[in-house]
Amino acid sequence: MNDFNSNNFAIQVIASGSFVDQPVYGGGRTYLVETATIRLNHVALKAWNDTIVHDYYQECFDTDGEFEAYVNEKKRLLLEFERNIAQAVGFTPDPDKEKINVTQVVSEVFAVAWIHEVKGVVS
Repeated sequence: MNDFNSNNFAIQVIASGSFVDQPVYGGGRTYLVETATIRLNHVALKAWNDTIVHDYYQECFDTDGEFEAYVNEKKRLLLEFERNIAQAVGFTPDPDKEKINVTQVVSEVFAVAWIHEVKGVVS
C-alpha cells in the first residue's frame, strides 16, 4: 500500500514467494503455498494489538459470560485483521473454507502464509 506513513491501515510487502506442494500424505492433492513477509504501519500494528486476548483480564469481568463476550470480540477483530492483511497482500482466501496465517516475527514485521488446494495440477 502506498500510504504507509498515513493514518490508514497499511503494510509494506518486504518479500513474497510461492511454491507448489504435493505432500506424500496428501492423497494426490496439490497445494499452492503463498507467503509474504510484511511490515505493518502504526495503524495496522494497533489493529493487531487489539486482537490479543489477555487472560488475566478475566478477573476484571463480573461473569464468565462477560469474559466470553470479550474473547469473542477479540476473535472477530482477529478475523477482520487477517482479512485486511490478506487483501493488502493480494491473497484471496475463501472466507468459508480457508484462512491465512499471520504471525509476528519481530516488532512490526510479520509472516503471512496462505495454503490452498489447486485443482488440475499434474505432477
